[in-house]
Formats: sequence, structure tokens, C-alpha cells
Amino acid sequence: MHDTPVLVTAALVLGILMAGCTAAQSSATQPAPAASGTQTLPAPSLSQPQALPPDITGTWKLTNMSIRGGTSMTIPSTEITLILNPDGSLSGYDGCNHYFASATLTSPAASGTGLKLGTVGSTKKYCSAVAEQEQQYLNILEKTVSYSVEGSRLTLTATTKDTLVYERSPAS
Repeated sequence: MHDTPVLVTAALVLGILMAGCTAAQSSATQPAPAASGTQTLPAPSLSQPQALPPDITGTWKLTNMSIRGGTSMTIPSTEITLILNPDGSLSGYDGCNHYFASATLTSPAASGTGLKLGTVGSTKKYCSAVAEQEQQYLNILEKTVSYSVEGSRLTLTATTKDTLVYERSPAS
């Protein structure tokens, strides 16, 4: 297969980027306890990786992509996946290419718990049969601002109100 060098290169780049994110941080001093005996803790930094909650970690399969309130048809022969890891990294397959990014919890949003994704990177194979679907999917994914989980269903909502709905894969 011709994809092997591309996947190896993508994995190396991801490893280097993740290693850079885990470099030693300068230690900050904790604030002194308040007079009442409680301690004020600093707000979490969005630049530092956060653990993702167990209800969203694991492997998910896309079942519905909703664009501007309507359902976008996905090509039945393509399987689009999303893997969310406890360490805040994510990866998946968009029907043509493998992609990867980071995920950070943010303040609550109107459509669920706040979630921001870092820049989505991907391999660069061109698949004319699914190119439009792939672009729509990645555009929504990059604009994710929140998530909600109901049973085995995960919904990601974008700034544009477009949504990606997934079902939990049996293996996760």
C-alpha cells in the first residue's frame, strides 16, 4: 500500500507535537489560604491538556451529520469514526483519510458541555467519491464548541449549529 509512508509520517508528527505539549512547566506557587480556611485555586489553563471524562472517551461511529438544521447524506459505504482518548487527544477516519487533533473541555455551552478542538490535521489522500463529505465532516469537527451524551449517543455541536451524531462502537 502507498498509504504506509504517509501514516508513519503523520504518526511521527503527532508524536513530536504531543511531546512538545508535555514539556516541563515552570512551577507556580499556590495562593495562600483565605482567612476562612478555604484555598483559592487558579483557573485551569486551556493550553494545558486535560483529561476527558469517561462518558465521551472511546470509539464512536458517525450516524448522522446535520448541516444547518438539515441532514447531510453520508455515503453508506464509508465509515467515519472518532476516537477520544482520556488524555485529550483524538483521532479517527473520515472515510478517506486519518485525522487527529486535541480536545479541551471549556465552560458549559447552551447545547451541552463545552468542548474545543485544536487544529485538525489529517493524511492527504484524495478520494473523489467522498471528497465533499470529507470536507463537510472536517469543517464541522473543527468548529466544535460542545458535546452531549445520551446513552450510547454522542452529539458534537459546532459554532454554526451543525451537528455530528455518533453511536458508541461495541468495542469501546
